[in-house]
Amino acid sequence: MAPESTVVKLNELLRGEKIVNETDLNELRQIYIHKNPETSKAKMEGAVFKMNYEKKLKERQVDFYDKLKTEELNKNLVSKEILKSNTTGRTLDQTDDYMQEEDYSKKIDNIMRTITEAKKNKPKQQK
Repeated sequence: MAPESTVVKLNELLRGEKIVNETDLNELRQIYIHKNPETSKAKMEGAVFKMNYEKKLKERQVDFYDKLKTEELNKNLVSKEILKSNTTGRTLDQTDDYMQEEDYSKKIDNIMRTITEAKKNKPKQQK
């Protein structure tokens, strides 16, 4: 795509946006003229442009904060689900390893018990 065509498309988009926002701009002009009846046309257009910009900025900020809240809520829900599903704080692989370690420690304890019992029950050798 040629650079000229992108510029043409951008200009068409901006013109279309101006046409769509014309009613909003007329309302803002009426509000500004009501507040400042003795203003020049250039000053009025600048003020209307600024008020329109601030209005759009507020709308974008509200959308952004709503999106941020939903993302934070989803993040909290996911973390709560993780905590509910695994209260030990281990992943499934770690839990299996932990269970194996417990089994090994039980086996070692049993072996050590049998060794100590065997030593106690072993008759003393005479010299």
